[in-house]
Amino acid sequence: MDLLGYDAICIGNHEFDWGPQVLGEMIAKADSLGVDVPILATNTVPNPDDSGDDALEALFDSGRIQDVRVDILDNGVSVGLFGLVGDSAARITPGVAPASFEEAEIAAASAVEALKAMDVDIIIALSHTGVGEAGVAAGDEVLAANVPGIDVIVSGHSHTALHEPRMVGETVIVQAGAYTRYLGQLD
Repeated sequence: MDLLGYDAICIGNHEFDWGPQVLGEMIAKADSLGVDVPILATNTVPNPDDSGDDALEALFDSGRIQDVRVDILDNGVSVGLFGLVGDSAARITPGVAPASFEEAEIAAASAVEALKAMDVDIIIALSHTGVGEAGVAAGDEVLAANVPGIDVIVSGHSHTALHEPRMVGETVIVQAGAYTRYLGQLD
């Protein structure tokens, strides 16, 4: 991801397969090897009263993992980003404990509000929520419909390759599938 020039990534459900402590340790190890891709985890909530996620909590406390991020492009356009684990992904992630996930729509609405207060030009959600089958709104389509102000959702989780963006109101939704079969680019 560093070599590809990723601006930011979000955490998904499988990052918690070995628990939040191991996830925190893996990120810290990657950091020690020079990996510095920004990580966004807007609705991931470490548990300050339980030592079982202290390594992950330390990454939040240090700012290594952020709720929101603002990047300024070379042309002066400001881009606000946030990252979510969707509610359906959260329900199949028992390994997140003792950390937890805030409801995705609530976290997204707070992130949009925070980014608007920073006067960003474009708001992008990095979402591990997924999309529905053609013609059936689910996951990120519902998020776009219920949380105004998101300009682009870069979707994941459902493994659906969208060869054309989906539009929900003014929100563009893209997803490149799974297992690096495709690389998405939105111009």
